[in-house]
Amino acid sequence: MDSTLSNKNAFGRFKFIGITLLGLIMFLYKWPQLDQTLFLYIISATQSLTQPIIKHILSLFLLINGLGALLVTGFKAPYFDQHPLFKRAFTCSKTRLAVNLLAPLIVLSSFFPQFAFLNDLSADVVTMCTTVFVFLTVSKLLLPMVSEFGLAEFIEVYLTPLMRPIFKLPGAAVMPVITSSFVSVTVAIMLLTDQFYKGYYTRRETLFITTCLTLPAMPVTILLCDLDGISSRWGLFYLLIVFIALLLSIVLIRIPPLSTKDNHYYAVKPASNSNDGQIRKSTFNNAMDTAAAKALSPHDTPLKNLRDVLLNMTSFMPFIIVIGTFSMFLIYKTPLITWLTKPYALYMGLFGIQEAHTIAPALFLNTVDVILPPVVLKNIASETARFTAQLIFITQMTYMAPFLLTMGIDTLTKPIEIFKIAILRIILIVPMAALAVHFFLH
Repeated sequence: MDSTLSNKNAFGRFKFIGITLLGLIMFLYKWPQLDQTLFLYIISATQSLTQPIIKHILSLFLLINGLGALLVTGFKAPYFDQHPLFKRAFTCSKTRLAVNLLAPLIVLSSFFPQFAFLNDLSADVVTMCTTVFVFLTVSKLLLPMVSEFGLAEFIEVYLTPLMRPIFKLPGAAVMPVITSSFVSVTVAIMLLTDQFYKGYYTRRETLFITTCLTLPAMPVTILLCDLDGISSRWGLFYLLIVFIALLLSIVLIRIPPLSTKDNHYYAVKPASNSNDGQIRKSTFNNAMDTAAAKALSPHDTPLKNLRDVLLNMTSFMPFIIVIGTFSMFLIYKTPLITWLTKPYALYMGLFGIQEAHTIAPALFLNTVDVILPPVVLKNIASETARFTAQLIFITQMTYMAPFLLTMGIDTLTKPIEIFKIAILRIILIVPMAALAVHFFLH
């Protein structure tokens, strides 16, 4: 029995090291022959291959989504309304139903010159969405190599002892932080919510993790760098994101409103946490065993990953097209957003950030969706300015999904606390990003 377990563990370690190493090489190593990483080469090759038909594919995808939403949510048609897959994909609110019906009309209008005014507003948004469609589809098939075979679990063992002295958090807090980085912020907050209700964290600790210490997902940052034309510097970009997020978190946990937030548990009896800052014996072997167990666990098939990413896109792709087009109208056809973001532009200018008045309106888009700011930033000629702006926006993490999820956690916080933390983040991130770019990019 011991021999069988030993062989199984050895195979798990081999699987973890082999697949993770291949994944890291694919995502991080810049091949001289390609002048980019293998991952980005595969993405760009797929985009080039599908370029003549991708807008037609996006239109068909949106039409199916709109029709499905109409049948399931609008008409509650028999069979469709009861089928588990259709119900999961197309059940939505009346507002989202309207968005799902309007999005394909906006894309289809781009094929007809008669809709010149609408096409001028939507052109960049639609083009960006075709890029996002290809990127997410391909990356969903490749990213499990670094997210599903033990790398996060391996890192967790080493980070756990640092959590209490530096961030005033129990060791278990490492998992939602790493989950946000390797998977998504939304998944991390869902995990954190469950742990909060079970008594792993106090209200202060939970609010701190959700608003400060969750990291943007690697796939999202790779996509944003690609959209902004700074993909060759993604490695440095993500390291600076992590550096700023950690430095910001160290500061914010020690000042109001987080420092004065009540430190009580939701559960009557706190859950035990055996990893609360204790350095365990044989750390390397423990990390390898944990990673090996993850590598040997069941994993989703490529077909299921493809289905999941398409289902995920039904929820946000129409939203990006409709809200993005309306946002372009507000930014370029009215002075409203320019007026509202002028103080932010002046503040960025104090720290020498180039083209601050062009960058500032993207703050409005950043509160709507993380994918939208590149639509404005693409008009900035300076790569350094685009790098700095995207660094500021991605580290602010003041997006609607995390905000709404945080507000939905029972008795956790109030809107005024979220607002105060958001303002503090904006004030502190700008100088941190400017200094980081000054020292590491020049």
